[in-house]
Amino acid sequence: MRRDWRNLLRNEVGRLIYIVIFSLITFSVSAQQVDTTKVSKKVVQDSSLDWTIARPPRLTQEQYATYRSREGAAPIRGFSLSRKAVAAFMLDAIEQKKHFQKVVGIAK
Repeated sequence: MRRDWRNLLRNEVGRLIYIVIFSLITFSVSAQQVDTTKVSKKVVQDSSLDWTIARPPRLTQEQYATYRSREGAAPIRGFSLSRKAVAAFMLDAIEQKKHFQKVVGIAK
């Protein structure tokens, strides 16, 4: 009986240690990514180019090409978008000369 209790305790402590380590690594990577994103955005915004930063949510393999866009923020309840729709947005932005010098949220 003692042996079972010790194994259970080891397993639970092991899981807890794994969760803590995984959380710390995830937080560290996320913080670095946010810093990199901010620096990249600043470099683009300070350039003399005509630029548009498109911010899609989770990308899917679906085949639709329609999208909603919102300057400066993500569209409300926009949780996913097809890769085809991202391409359509980028082509529309160039052809219609829209959203230059803007950060645009796009979604389904």
